[in-house]
This record gives sequence, C-alpha cells and structure tokens, in this order.
Amino acid sequence: MTQYKMGVVYQNNSQLKNFINYDKAHKNWVITNFYEPHHQKLDNLTKKILTQYNSCYIIDLHSFSDEFVKTILNKENNPDICLGYDEMFGDLEIVNLALNHFQNYGYSVKINYPYASSIIPNYAILNKDYRVKSLMIEINKRIYLNHNTILNNRKFKKLEQCLNEFWLKLSNYIK
Repeated sequence: MTQYKMGVVYQNNSQLKNFINYDKAHKNWVITNFYEPHHQKLDNLTKKILTQYNSCYIIDLHSFSDEFVKTILNKENNPDICLGYDEMFGDLEIVNLALNHFQNYGYSVKINYPYASSIIPNYAILNKDYRVKSLMIEINKRIYLNHNTILNNRKFKKLEQCLNEFWLKLSNYIK
C-alpha cells in the first residue's frame, strides 16, 4: 500500500486524497514512536504465549471498502470476507474452519483476495518459529454498512453473531 501513500505512515485517505504532508524526519518519528514499539510489544507477547502454551494463534481482523478495492486497486468480484494467510505461518485447518463457517452464514469468501497474508511477528519471521500461526479476516464493509458509512443494525447483528460463533469454534479448536 506504500505506492498509494497508505503504508506504515499514511499520507492519503481511502479516496487517495492527501490529508497530511510530512518530511522524512516526521515519518521516522512515527515509526520510532509508534510502529516499532507496537511490534516490540507483539514480539514480547508472542514469546510469552509461546513459552506458556508452545503455540500462538493470531487473528488479524480488518474491514475494507468494496469501492476502494474496485476503484484504487482495480480488483473486481470482491468477497464479503477475505481470509488471508501466509503458507509458512498459516494453519490450513483454521483457514478451512473459517471458510466453512462464514460460508454457512451465507457470506461469500475468498482466500488471499483482494488482500493477502496476515500479520506475523518479527520474532517469528526472524527465528522461523512456525509455532506462530496467523489468520487475517478482512470484512467487506458492505455486509454491515449501507452506502459504506451508515450502520445497518440487522446486518451488523448477523455479523456479530457470526463472529462470536466463529470465536467459540476457534477457541475449541486451539484447546
């Protein structure tokens, strides 16, 4: 997303309109004071969980705008739910559990489309610690908003119930 000025430090909004101008010093300040501490905390928590349980599962939850993906990324036929994972740090059983669960709720689901992969702690990458498993769930805003901005209570309640049930299934799986 860096090419759209929406990488680690955003300059553009989802309409690719510039909302802030900054120099390299400011970008480095944001990375040093926010990005790096966040990832250090993620690494520390991951190591703590690995020590305690010998495995660590990360669910990386996001939402996306269908309009943004179509207009800016030029990707069509976007699903209601995008499941993203990395082959080395993914668990195919969890991917399939999620795929089946969301499809059973009537949502369309694609894997690694329009987005791909999932957050993986730097520690796990550097140490090739494959006890860390990560799944990204990208939720298309159209399934809980009207016109990309107004909450649709009925749709939201369905999504909320779906996510709560998925969490229970996932909790039972990783026990």
